[in-house]
Amino acid sequence: MVAAWPGRAGSIPTTWSTVRGATSSVGQAAVNLAVDHGATVVATTRAADRVPLQEIVTQVERGAFDAPPKRVFAFDEIADAHRLMDAGRAGGKLVVTLA
Repeated sequence: MVAAWPGRAGSIPTTWSTVRGATSSVGQAAVNLAVDHGATVVATTRAADRVPLQEIVTQVERGAFDAPPKRVFAFDEIADAHRLMDAGRAGGKLVVTLA
């Protein structure tokens, strides 16, 4: 799950962001985005055996993560993106653009 940020579409706060499930690949991407936009991240995980969250934060700050999207969708194609995810056929990161 990626945290929902209040405000207009596409806005990312420049102070604090909460990412639930930060040890998943989507969560790591959300942490990456938030830190890249100047946010301090509060992250959670349910799995005790996952990588410690501070290690993830440190790696994000170093720029260690590179997660290029597998496919980019226009906003009017969002249903197609959901169908791929629901079918388990995403094959990587999917991005939906707002503009």
